[in-house]
Amino acid sequence: MKKLSLYVFLVLMWCSIVVAETVEFSCNVHSYDLPGITNEDEQRFKDKTIKFLVNTDEMEIHNISEDSVLSVITGIEFVANLNMGIDTTDSRTKVVKKTSAEELKNPDVFAEELLLKYKKDFLFLVDGLSRGGDIEVVLSKDYKSLKKGTRITIENVKNFSASEFFNMPIEDKFSKEKSYTESETIYFLNILKGKKKNFSKTIRDYRVYFKKGGIKGINEKKWGKVFNYYADLDLMDTELITKNIVIYYYRGHIYWGGRNRKGFVIEIFDPILNPFVKIVRPLNIFDAQIKSSARWTYQFNFNCK
Repeated sequence: MKKLSLYVFLVLMWCSIVVAETVEFSCNVHSYDLPGITNEDEQRFKDKTIKFLVNTDEMEIHNISEDSVLSVITGIEFVANLNMGIDTTDSRTKVVKKTSAEELKNPDVFAEELLLKYKKDFLFLVDGLSRGGDIEVVLSKDYKSLKKGTRITIENVKNFSASEFFNMPIEDKFSKEKSYTESETIYFLNILKGKKKNFSKTIRDYRVYFKKGGIKGINEKKWGKVFNYYADLDLMDTELITKNIVIYYYRGHIYWGGRNRKGFVIEIFDPILNPFVKIVRPLNIFDAQIKSSARWTYQFNFNCK
């Protein structure tokens, strides 16, 4: 029993060593990394190097840049607390503790649920247009256990497989008082064909998505390990005669180990600028997983090593 306890302890100790990391970041600042800021500010920051020390054991990110002025970009004077993963909350100072774990369904279960949705959507459309009494959708010939002329309802198709449902021989039966063109008389048949094509594509795409591990798997492959932090910084506003202290708010993401190697992304809220007048933000990183609002004035993306 003592040996077993020792083995368990050694395994846990080994796991903690593997998970915990201390990673250095060196991010050169170029003019093209600073879209939207004034020329004066650009001169303050360009050609300098942002340096971080990330400790995933302590869940901290340390600013070890040689030039203290770079804290205006990072929001970190000395150290900030890290949070794991991509944070998409829209708070300037408060990290909302919530889980965004995605529930991946088995592709067969997903297909079954999607098929039921397609059946309900199709029959809802049929019922909606048939309430006036001018049209109903019926079988054009005997099919399965149903006779020709049977009106299609959710009850008599709910047990149909995808192939059986999308290949139903149907026709639009109109009232005799009106005459219709040939294209109008196969309206629902064409809708069914279109839904069949869309259903097949959705299932194929989901199987690939499932195989990749969903959003988490795709992000891990592309970005590797991702951590985020929030910070605020008291800065002197030299533009105002009163030289007021202005609080800037920061939301940062740092990543490494994926296809995109190392990088640092920062969003900054400048309360002096009216964000509804001046919004300077390039395409968001993480394929728009960061859902910024107009409250974030800038977004800067840095490649690091």
